[in-house]
Formats: sequence, C-alpha cells, structure tokens
Amino acid sequence: MRVIITILVVLTGLCVLVGCGGVTAKDERQYRAAGVAEVTGTITFDGQPLAHAQVQFSSGEALNSSFCYGVTDSNGRYRMRINSQRTGALPGDKIVRIWTTMRGDGIDELMQGNVYPTRETIPVEYNRESTLRITVEPNRSQAHNFDLKSGGRVNPAVAPNLDDE
Repeated sequence: MRVIITILVVLTGLCVLVGCGGVTAKDERQYRAAGVAEVTGTITFDGQPLAHAQVQFSSGEALNSSFCYGVTDSNGRYRMRINSQRTGALPGDKIVRIWTTMRGDGIDELMQGNVYPTRETIPVEYNRESTLRITVEPNRSQAHNFDLKSGGRVNPAVAPNLDDE
C-alpha cells in the first residue's frame, strides 16, 4: 500500500511541476503498475437518482485518509478519479462515503475543504460513520452501485473540512 501511495505522490508532484499537460504513456504505465481500476456506478436515495453528490473511496477509517473521488450527475451516475487528470481508483478494500454537502469535480476543492453551506441530508451511516465497504479489483473496469435509504440518523452539518480531521 505504501508503494501505491508513493507512486501517487510522485505522480501528483510531477503534474504540479510540468503543469498537468495531460497523462503521458509513462504515467499510464505507472498507473497500470499501481493497479488503477476504472470504477463507475449509480447512487440512488430511496430509489431515486442522487444528483450532485460527492462519493469517496477511502483507504482508512479517518475522514482525511487517502481517497479517490467522484461526483454524481443528474442521473446519479459517477466515475471515480484519482486526480484531476486521471479517472480510476486504487485497488483494495475501501470505505465508501457519500455526501450531498461536498460538491465539485476537483481534488483541490476537496483538499481545501471548500464545500457548499447546505445541510447534509444523507444518514451518517453513508458518510461520517459509513458502513459501506467495497473491494476495488486491480486493473479491471467495474461498477459499484449504491441504493441509500432514508430513516437513519442525519448530521445536518456540512461535510467536514478534510484538513481538520
């Protein structure tokens, strides 16, 4: 796992240094070596598409642990991203967190904790205290769909500032 994180840190640093001009063939080889998988899916809430929600696949229990992210469209569909240049998710066991108060499609917005000041409507068992678990298989396209249910305890506060957790 440390090797994968190291690879991603190096790739992110290179992206900053060269201006993020796109993913090169060398980058793609490194992503393949890390096992990056294309991951898509649909999120519904009480059977209805959950639009404009942030989905995170976290590698640890802490809210600020390393993660890949996606944003649902108006039909509740998402595609995971490793960074602003590359779609996909790192392989392994993941905790899935879904927020309606954390929006945007850029990692910079997430890391800076910039969120819209709306009240969260999704129960905590899907975000702060998520019980959703998946395994991302390496180097394989896959879909992970989630049908969230209302009725659980909701923390109406906005999503956490990930730097403060």
